[in-house]
Amino acid sequence: MVCCANAPVKLFEQKVRRGFALWEVPVGFIRTEEGQIEKTPDRQVQQADHQRLSEVSSTRKCAAGDDLVPGRTNPRTKDQAGTAGQEVVWGLPSSGRIRQMLNNPCYAGAFAYGKTAARTRIEDGRARQSSRLRKPQNEWKVLLVGHHPGYISWEEYLENHKRLEAKCGMVR
Repeated sequence: MVCCANAPVKLFEQKVRRGFALWEVPVGFIRTEEGQIEKTPDRQVQQADHQRLSEVSSTRKCAAGDDLVPGRTNPRTKDQAGTAGQEVVWGLPSSGRIRQMLNNPCYAGAFAYGKTAARTRIEDGRARQSSRLRKPQNEWKVLLVGHHPGYISWEEYLENHKRLEAKCGMVR
């Protein structure tokens, strides 16, 4: 009976290794009925996401808040919950939202899983999970570069990531 208890976990991990998972995709992407990740067909959303990511890449900015002024010329999109990326709400981006996009490998066309680990502390003699820690890329469980079309290249993602880490200490 022990082997059967782990079966759902093993099946989920097999799906993840193939790049299929059930969670919502980031803003600017949709999941097709076949389970593939694609850019949203909404050209305004594509343009806004591409502009945000390209501006940071091309100007070598840090996106700490001073460098990329929230709401300047790049509107923020936010997925409407439960619509699988099909409906968005427009608003002005925060520097935190821009950092989120820069730190998300999905925007570079990569599927990643296992990027974080639980931070456990002992409280009253019991183990308690207090937060999640971002793991180094070489420790991620799954990384499929070129999994789907991205808004920036994998190389641009890595450059942005290095820049954020070096200049801002903002990689999470």
